[in-house]
Amino acid sequence: MNLKSYFKTFFLIGIFLSFLSLFFEWYSFQARNLEGELVMLWNFHLFMGWNTIFSPDAWFNEVFKPNVEQFPIIIALVYIAIMIITVYSVLFTDLEHLENFEKAKKYSYLHLFELILSGFCIATVPIYYWISQELFFPYIVFIDFDLEVSFVYTIGIGYLLQCFAFVSLFPYSIYYYYTSTHFEKQDTTLEGRLLKILNQVQEPLDFDKLIGEERLKVQQDRSEDLSILEKEQNINHIYNKFIKLRGVK
Repeated sequence: MNLKSYFKTFFLIGIFLSFLSLFFEWYSFQARNLEGELVMLWNFHLFMGWNTIFSPDAWFNEVFKPNVEQFPIIIALVYIAIMIITVYSVLFTDLEHLENFEKAKKYSYLHLFELILSGFCIATVPIYYWISQELFFPYIVFIDFDLEVSFVYTIGIGYLLQCFAFVSLFPYSIYYYYTSTHFEKQDTTLEGRLLKILNQVQEPLDFDKLIGEERLKVQQDRSEDLSILEKEQNINHIYNKFIKLRGVK
């Protein structure tokens, strides 16, 4: 199994964890009296917002109800839709053998958007829904001796699942996006490979350049011949003068 297969496996695990996180509590705010009895409980779900097991008549529970709007349901629905499409793109399409690279780019944008949306939920939900309500993050136990209760502030399993999902989604989402936007499909046939090699080796012919180079070579050859002839004439002239001075002639 190569690295890409590992990325793909982790991606599918991340999708499953991310989907599962939507149905578990992301945060829990509860209180117990000195006897350990539960007297207040508020859980935050991404789909349902804040909910409790107590009835509205439980005044102590209602007093501590977090006052914040529900998470936009449309974002959760869009997130689920993107999950379905990305799972299809991973299971039923192969990026390396996909003929339509424009289609691959669209899938890559969905992969990236899903990753961003997951990170957005991880970062935004604590700030807007918990910290703004003075709910401690990620975990703390506070004892109020005046009320004789202990308050427990803790993140839920849903939030942890989403964090693990983000880590699992990251490698393959980045790989898919980078590959589909930076590379083009290669022709693996023999004819295609030969054409690619010829295009890389063969340069366009410039006849004017070739003619100019040949003329330059001819002129250089002529210049070399004239230079040799002049040297021979000079040698003969010197030799003749030497013979005259010696009185041989």
